[in-house]
Amino acid sequence: MPNLSTLVLSRNLINGSIPESMCHFTSLQILDLHKNRLSGTIPHCLGESSELEFVHLAFNNLSGDIPCFRLTHVENEWSSSYLSFVSLNDNMLSGQIPSCLANLSTLEVLDVGENKLSGEIPMFITGLNLPVLRILRLRNNKLEGSIPEQLCSLSNLQILDLGLNYLGGTIPSCLANMTAMNSFVDYDSIFYADMNQVNEVIKGIERAYTTTLKYMVNVDLSCNNLIGSIPEGITNLTYLRNLNLSYNHLSGQIPMSIGCLKSLESLDLSRNKLQGTIPISMGAIFSLESLDLSYNNLSGQIPTGNQLQTLNDPLSYAGNPYLCGDPLAKKCKSDNDSPNGSSGDQNNEDEVSEDKHETMWFYLVVMSGFATGFWCVVGTLFLKKSWRHAFFRRVEFVQDWLYVAVVVRVPKLMRRFI
Repeated sequence: MPNLSTLVLSRNLINGSIPESMCHFTSLQILDLHKNRLSGTIPHCLGESSELEFVHLAFNNLSGDIPCFRLTHVENEWSSSYLSFVSLNDNMLSGQIPSCLANLSTLEVLDVGENKLSGEIPMFITGLNLPVLRILRLRNNKLEGSIPEQLCSLSNLQILDLGLNYLGGTIPSCLANMTAMNSFVDYDSIFYADMNQVNEVIKGIERAYTTTLKYMVNVDLSCNNLIGSIPEGITNLTYLRNLNLSYNHLSGQIPMSIGCLKSLESLDLSRNKLQGTIPISMGAIFSLESLDLSYNNLSGQIPTGNQLQTLNDPLSYAGNPYLCGDPLAKKCKSDNDSPNGSSGDQNNEDEVSEDKHETMWFYLVVMSGFATGFWCVVGTLFLKKSWRHAFFRRVEFVQDWLYVAVVVRVPKLMRRFI
């Protein structure tokens, strides 16, 4: 079959390995074998075809390394491959991402997630080498190192999924430069009906996206070892629909301008070390359907109003002991507002002031009562001479009685103990 251009055997129960005889299909443009039971390695000679545009080998049991899709020598000239879609996810591929992928200037989708790839994210993944790359999916591998700033030059990138790896360092602030994430660009060049498929975890559920891929704008850096703060510039990605930074070691505050992400549908910042208050601007994200801020060090009152009133799941705020307000059971002091609009703190101040007045009046009454009783007795003795003489005679009588009692009884007690 020397003129075969399309081979689609996906979603079957085909086992065994990919035969190297397929390399003789010199006119092959579309190769789709995904969702089978294929094993063994991917023949490297497949990458030598300059006609290949679409390679979908995902959801198999393929092992070994990624073949080198490279420039091909045709009629005394070096011709670049027309490859635009490469999906090798959900296999058992190992090794590093080969540098020869830098030659694929027409590549729009690179999905090698859910494998066993190691090493660092290659520095060649830049806007210069891969100028039309739209989807970069390296999820669930063993990649380490930091997120290279070269990724920021991928101006057409709309899905960046680096979740479930061992990446460290900080989140590059230059992510704000990704043009396709702050403006809508309609691409149709890679769509082959329902053939092209990318799996993404959105709102905690993995879904397969096909013809709706053009509307997907997603950044997933979850389940890594990232540190530092969330860059303020990330709020410039106004067309971002899903942002997942959960299960890292991020600190600092949630950007106050988070409300600028007007298209955001899902936001997951859980399991970090974020602190401070929840920005009020978050209530302005009217498209927000899923929110998870659990298990951080956030404090203060949960903002109310607008879209946040519909997100009333207490689990979204669990693990933040200093948060208060609806939908949590812990109420803030400011929740006990008076009808005239004064806050609980003001009420507490009024109560303290009232207690001080009552205490002052109590002491004044006691002191005035003491002074009245004292001067009634002393003043009477001072003015009435006969009462004064009688009073002192009585005092002298009591004094004499006490003296006699002591003189008589003390010797008796001493004789009893001797």
